[in-house]
Amino acid sequence: YFKQAELALKVREVLPLRVLLGEGFEGKTKEHEKTVDPWENLEIKHGSKKGVNVMYRLDDGTLIDHIEEGLGLTAYFLLELENIKGPVVPALGIRSGRYGGKDVLAVHQVHLDHNQLQNLGLLSNTATINLISNQEVQQKMRVVLPPVLEGLLQCQNPSCVSQPEHYEDVTGRFYVEERDPLRLRCHYCETPMGRAEIHKALVEPLINKVSHHLRSTIYHT
Repeated sequence: YFKQAELALKVREVLPLRVLLGEGFEGKTKEHEKTVDPWENLEIKHGSKKGVNVMYRLDDGTLIDHIEEGLGLTAYFLLELENIKGPVVPALGIRSGRYGGKDVLAVHQVHLDHNQLQNLGLLSNTATINLISNQEVQQKMRVVLPPVLEGLLQCQNPSCVSQPEHYEDVTGRFYVEERDPLRLRCHYCETPMGRAEIHKALVEPLINKVSHHLRSTIYHT
């Protein structure tokens, strides 16, 4: 708090002086990319979802494929799939010719919304989304994050004004600086976040929710 107050006082001292001297002031701005499509369409190689494997047997819904091995359950809770009324079939540690191993989520009768797509794009670099209708893949895609992300992440810098303990009531806001490898930068304090920091920011809020979900499951059984 005191560091922020000290910085604010310095800024208030400098700005009027520059204006009086006729130097003016030009704030630091971010160069935003042009509006991008929220996903990249991919080639459909295996259109039928009538396979013998349960996770691939979908009449209608969404098949989230090629999630990095070990991130399937994180994706399940991050996308709040535990709240979906229809069945969700997770398949973990599936053998993959391309990646060695992968996790898969088959979500029956549901398509992901905008926030779910963005959260999946933050979590996974390799996940693909198959939209299924009448047991056939109608569209296959990979999430493309927008240039600016709001309300999805908490900055990991403890001194950032967006931290709840500073009581500034501001929403987390990040700029996508690089896409491969993914790199974000906080709008408020300009702290960079790579994939490891992003995963930490995504997982920490899930811990209490997962604990509560497990306690509820144990209680009802």
